Amino acid sequence: MKKQVQFKTRKCCLAFLLGMFAVTTYGQGQNVNVGDVGHSFTVNDSRYEITAASRPPHVQGTVKVVDYTGATKEVTIPARVSEQGTEYHVTAIGNRAFLNDQLTSVDIPHTVTRIEDEAFRDNSLTEVVIPLRVNSIGASAFGDNSNLGTVIVRSYNAPSLDASAFGDRNQIGLLVTE
Repeated sequence: MKKQVQFKTRKCCLAFLLGMFAVTTYGQGQNVNVGDVGHSFTVNDSRYEITAASRPPHVQGTVKVVDYTGATKEVTIPARVSEQGTEYHVTAIGNRAFLNDQLTSVDIPHTVTRIEDEAFRDNSLTEVVIPLRVNSIGASAFGDNSNLGTVIVRSYNAPSLDASAFGDRNQIGLLVTE
């Protein structure tokens, strides 16, 4: 009887350790399932990462653009993208998403609320329109766009800007519209 108890105790410890390993590896970004926060997928020439899961029928998930691999220099970022039948709102442009892509024009959708660090750094943009809902623009988000001359902010309240959001540009025409 004593041997049976020890064997069961070892089984329980082994099951506990395996369970802890599964929780640990899941928390490290491995085993991310389709539809889970952190899952990434590609639509056309852009890769997106899920930032909030969809909860049908009333809550639509959100994503951020994390990379662009296209050759087109005039880019329109969509307001919505779909992955395996689930639709997501594009609400952020991630860190370095369009870094050094030689963009000459970008159309940012009205659904975007955040433009992260270096999102459009080192391109050839001449004018940028910041949509109504953008509430923060990160460090060097538009840095090293030497031809950038006009920034139009379509907002009731100016977004929070990092001091280096537009790089070292000393003169930019800033137009705030309501």
